[in-house]
Amino acid sequence: MRINLRVETFLPNVDLFRFSTAMLLLCAVLFIASPSFAQVKLHAPDKKKTVNELSWLTGKWKSKNANPSFEEHWMSPRGEAMIGMGREMNGAKLDFHEYLRIEQRNDGIVYVAQPMGRKETQFRLTKENKNTLVFENPEHDFPNVIEYQKRDDGSLCVRVSGLGKKKNKSFQHIMYKF
Repeated sequence: MRINLRVETFLPNVDLFRFSTAMLLLCAVLFIASPSFAQVKLHAPDKKKTVNELSWLTGKWKSKNANPSFEEHWMSPRGEAMIGMGREMNGAKLDFHEYLRIEQRNDGIVYVAQPMGRKETQFRLTKENKNTLVFENPEHDFPNVIEYQKRDDGSLCVRVSGLGKKKNKSFQHIMYKF
C-alpha cells in the first residue's frame, strides 16, 4: 500500500505577512468591539474635590414613568453640603421616600442616605469624572453602589446596585429636570 504525502512549501515572507496582517485585523476588531472601549473612563476622586464641583446635580429631577414614578430634588451646594430628597410614587400612593446629603469632609466626599426615616447609611465617592459620580459602601447589604451620571441629552441616570438577599440586584432611573 502506498500513501501519498503532499508536502507544501512555506514561503516565509508571503505567509508570515498574511498571518501578521490577519492577526492585526483580528486584534483591531476585538478592541473596537470590546465593551470597555465604549465605557467612560472613571478615576479615583481628587482629595481636593469640593461639593461645589457637583452643582450639576442641583435641581428637580423626575422620571417619565407613570407607575411607579421617581423624583429627586437636590439643593445647590452650601456649607460644604448638598441636601436632597427622593420619592417613588405608585399612582397617588407614596411607596418610598428618602432624605439625602452629599457632604464635604476632611477625607473626601460622602453621600448619606436615610431611606424611609431609618438609620442613615454612608457611601464614599470612589470614582468620578466630569459627568459621573460613583459612591460605594461595600459593608452595606443593599445597595453597595450608587451612581449618578449626567447624560448627553441632559437627563440624569441613577443606578443602584449591590448584593440583595444573597443575589446581585440593580435598578436605575432615568430622570429629566422639571
